[in-house]
Amino acid sequence: MRIFGRSLIGLILLVLLLWVGKSLWTESLLWRQQGAIPSPPAAATVSTIYQVGQEWLSFPLPAGSQLLKVLSNANFPLHSAVPVEGWPYALEYRVLASDGAELSRGLYHHRSAPLFSRGEPPGELRPAAYYPEADFQPADGRILLLNLEGLANPAQLQLRLQRGAPGVASVALRLYHLGQESDHKLGFLWQRLSQGQRQSLARSSVYPPELLSAAEKRNLVRQGWRPIGPQGVAGKDYFSRQLYLLGGETGEEFEQPVLPAGLLVSASHCGTLQLPANGGRLRLEFLPALIERQPDAGASLDLTWYGLEPGERRSYPLAWETGGSSFTATFAPGLLEISAPGAVVVRAYLIEGERETEITPPPLYLRGYRTAADQELIYPIDHVAETSTPLRLDLRVFVAAAATALPEQGALAYSWLDAAGEVIRSGSFALATLPSRYDRLAEAGLDQLLAEPNSLYFDLPPAVKQLRLVASVPLLASAYTRPADLLRELRVPEIEPVAGAEEERQPAWFALRPLGHELMQRAGRSLLLMLQRRPPTEERPEVRAGHYLWEDFHPEGAWRGRYLLTRREPQAPRRLEALAATYLPLSLKGEVRLNLVSALDQPSLSPELLWQRSSAAPVSLGLLVDDALYWSGEVAGARGQLSLPPLPAGRHRLRLEGEGEGHYYLSQAEGDGPAYLKRLANRFDREGLAFVVEKNHGSEVLSARLYIPRNDRGASRVRVTVEGPSRIATGPLPEWSFLARRYELYPAPEETVPVLQTAEKVDGGRSFFIPLGSDLPAGRYRLRFALEQGPGGYLILARLTPGQQAQRFHYRESEWLRELTDD
Repeated sequence: MRIFGRSLIGLILLVLLLWVGKSLWTESLLWRQQGAIPSPPAAATVSTIYQVGQEWLSFPLPAGSQLLKVLSNANFPLHSAVPVEGWPYALEYRVLASDGAELSRGLYHHRSAPLFSRGEPPGELRPAAYYPEADFQPADGRILLLNLEGLANPAQLQLRLQRGAPGVASVALRLYHLGQESDHKLGFLWQRLSQGQRQSLARSSVYPPELLSAAEKRNLVRQGWRPIGPQGVAGKDYFSRQLYLLGGETGEEFEQPVLPAGLLVSASHCGTLQLPANGGRLRLEFLPALIERQPDAGASLDLTWYGLEPGERRSYPLAWETGGSSFTATFAPGLLEISAPGAVVVRAYLIEGERETEITPPPLYLRGYRTAADQELIYPIDHVAETSTPLRLDLRVFVAAAATALPEQGALAYSWLDAAGEVIRSGSFALATLPSRYDRLAEAGLDQLLAEPNSLYFDLPPAVKQLRLVASVPLLASAYTRPADLLRELRVPEIEPVAGAEEERQPAWFALRPLGHELMQRAGRSLLLMLQRRPPTEERPEVRAGHYLWEDFHPEGAWRGRYLLTRREPQAPRRLEALAATYLPLSLKGEVRLNLVSALDQPSLSPELLWQRSSAAPVSLGLLVDDALYWSGEVAGARGQLSLPPLPAGRHRLRLEGEGEGHYYLSQAEGDGPAYLKRLANRFDREGLAFVVEKNHGSEVLSARLYIPRNDRGASRVRVTVEGPSRIATGPLPEWSFLARRYELYPAPEETVPVLQTAEKVDGGRSFFIPLGSDLPAGRYRLRFALEQGPGGYLILARLTPGQQAQRFHYRESEWLRELTDD
């Protein structure tokens, strides 16, 4: 009997040993990637965490619990690529009464990201939380707060992982309740806190921890978060592990440091600044965005100014100084682009006398939705009175920061669905992957790149009720729609609104959200983009070289016009075709050196003399060429023009002699200083104007310019309507032409232009552009210009066609020309 009892006891001990061994073996399998736990470093704190899976994990609740905090960490494999949207996962919870009745239930979505702290040397990033010798590491902690107030006697909290992203290896959590400490512990709890914990508790106090009174210290430690362990047997009902934290008591997050206020510029992204409408003197302040990623001392920051007119640009190099730099200059209206070899923040100030006003642009945000091969997007389409609806898509492909080559060119598959969900039409669209220098993700690091937007347009028939999109590569999609007959409103020049002014601008397109957008936002499929204004595109080489055809259009019907003498843009290319209408000033006070050029490459030419005077009385003039009298005569009238006798082509010294005051100009000449163009402009008033234009295949841009009377300072409002053939197709289209536009034009203050043969003076003119895109077929189009507001003025409509153009010239040989060529 004694032997039997000893055998029974031995058997029981053996079973216990086997059960404990099985539990330890099971836990080692669940955490097998992590190996043994070494001693924690002195700077680390250790927290016990509990793995949560598809089964409920139960926690007993202390009596009177009213507020709970669940701190969870998603675990991801080491050295794995971090998705732009992080690792989404969802925790489901329920609160039970003591009899098992369910009091509350809910689902909470989280999105995790890596957790880093700053180590030595300064600026170096290292994991701020880890498991020793593990093949995976925890992401940053996410907090779920549960308010139990109003629940009748909650006794148990149950949690489980409802779903997690494919990159999430597992999820672990800790549970705390907000509890009160007993009075006898309040005297020594303060002494047990670390310096960091004391500073955290005293953050809301006026005084630092060292100056707090005993009563204040007792009040600060009276209430705090107390941990709660799960129910059951360790290794069977739950599995625990030790989490090492290097970023402080709670694992402070460092991955996304708070950047200084201002415009962010980095090695991969430029910054753009819209300048004031009238320009001005600006002070630019440059600060390092991140100390460890600032440019090297002496590195060059590039500032490029783009003017309001095509081709206007200027560069301003600036050397970077460690810790920050400053730059002050006077800029004309336009756009300023800033690029740097490192992470820099820029702030801009407008100097007016002794006052400085900050004009740093606020960020422009746009929400995009992720689509990939396994993630479709469906957009609902509404139609007005059963008419077709325009729709625009902007598609930005994700570009890896460390990629040595451009990502694989993907494609977007689209389908039109009817009310029953049946496919009406489907197709695909190839995607470009050129990295963008201007657009970036608001929540991603500085190195995350997006491609330039792929834009395509649809003109959706009334039968289309939904648009379905699926991309072969991960990308962000932004969709927009608009009423088909809505006016496109623009302001010239485009200026930033005054700070504090309540101004509503009607957009050209209105954002459209996909079905289930709220769930996508919870799951991390909805991301914020930060956009910037773009500088004007580079002119084609043919235009810079002067190889293009310039066409001026004149209205239908009985139109009126006058010649204007406008200043030629300094950067405009030299064109022989325009020399007959190009004038250089002659001075009554000195000699000028000019090169007289014949557009037909003839040995001589007959230039034209043009004058503007304050007096109409006759005056005698003499023109000396190379110190010899070339022409003399009398001119009358305050303004006029005459043709001079033939003059040999080439370089000459010219001097105009005469009495009185006035401005004199000579055509077909080249030289230093300003040049002027004589242009025939159309009188524009309330009667409006209509132009007929023959559009070619492809895209064209018509250039209009309105010259407003010089004494008028108000804005003019011009409406332009395009009439002609219907669009080529319903899409996808690479462009969308607005057939009804309204332009709000402000006078140009910097220049006065004379109206020849009159006493009128107008401003330097405001250019505005009317694109006729490739979505419109070739044919005859009628453009109607209506003056809705303002005094009117003079209007020029023109078209520039790049490239060498065949032209035909007609001229008549005269007796004097034959005599010159005989020599």
